Amino acid sequence: MPLETGDYISDLVETNPPGTDERSTADDHLRLIKHILKTTFPNLNGAVNPTPAELNTLVGASTAGTVLTTADEGSGGGIDADTVDGQEAAVLAPPGVVQAFAGSTVPTGWLECNGAAINRTTYADLFAVIGTTYGAGDGVTTFNLPDLRGEFIRGYDNGRGADVGRALGSAQSWAIENIVGET
Repeated sequence: MPLETGDYISDLVETNPPGTDERSTADDHLRLIKHILKTTFPNLNGAVNPTPAELNTLVGASTAGTVLTTADEGSGGGIDADTVDGQEAAVLAPPGVVQAFAGSTVPTGWLECNGAAINRTTYADLFAVIGTTYGAGDGVTTFNLPDLRGEFIRGYDNGRGADVGRALGSAQSWAIENIVGET
């Protein structure tokens, strides 16, 4: 039987070579297998040790619910974590995280901390975290985001005593006082 051709593992024919092939063609078959392995895994230069279950998870076994895709969906050119351990990227950026961003347009899927009223159902995970701390919205279907425009973020005191009057969601209304220096 003539030697099959191929570049990738999927090109291999399981029934080749048949038992009737001459032994003298064995080296050709071995060279083909080497070629296919080198083409399929061009940058593999060390041992690969994951278990079959780990490989299946990384490849995208939807039954495990642990898919991490590197397809850029236009939101900034990084890894888009569609689902990580079934948490839908909540582990990477849990609801309520405030993140500084140097651009002028808020990235897709993020909200600007501008005090806007947003839907409680649409943003149920965020509402579960901040509730009406920054405003009740219309009191029924919406709630307010924090308004951090022009503000510095300061940490929650949580009983430390550095600023005993500070409450979660409050703003510091006075400036730094009594600074004396050279003019």
